Amino acid sequence: RPGVKKMLRYMKQHNITTILMQRPDRAFRKLIDLALTLQELNKAGIYFRFIEPDLDLSTPTGKIMIQLMGMFAEMESSIRQQRQLEIIELTRSKRIARSQNAPYGWTTQPHPTEKYKSGRPKLMLIPAPAQQTILKKIIALRNDKHMSFNNIADTLNERGTPSPGAGKTIMRKGSPVQCSPHWSTKGARSVYEHADLASEDELNPTL
Repeated sequence: RPGVKKMLRYMKQHNITTILMQRPDRAFRKLIDLALTLQELNKAGIYFRFIEPDLDLSTPTGKIMIQLMGMFAEMESSIRQQRQLEIIELTRSKRIARSQNAPYGWTTQPHPTEKYKSGRPKLMLIPAPAQQTILKKIIALRNDKHMSFNNIADTLNERGTPSPGAGKTIMRKGSPVQCSPHWSTKGARSVYEHADLASEDELNPTL
């Protein structure tokens, strides 16, 4: 972390040999960061001492304990990330919008069954046929014709294809600003990288 790097530079400049810190997670996000930092500090004769738990990393016992704690912390972080991905995938499979703004190629409407704890209905994603067609074109231009995003934007503009912001107004510095109807390189890249094509069943639901 930036604050830790700044502290280490200060210690080397002022010949300080011990760091007293509240907890290990205040300094390191990953076990590899902890291991590399400890290795660097040991060479410089600098040692950590943590208050919670009481660990002196200048001792063999302290070094072993901190490595075990780091391993468990990293495992916990990985499990948390996996759970978040599972929730995202479940939400995606049910076509529940994760925000008020629908991704390109989709629009929203109140979900008939899914609700928040407050009772307010969640938003369900519904394919926007015109945008889905444009989305397929962008994917084809990129994957089949290997076009750059700059060339894709130029092609879409030459064909008069409306950009994601066409017809929209946003507030900028307190004033309304009309979005450009033209595609930009950044816009083409963003739409491609977040592309979510609807299935045939979603485009043509059976009654």
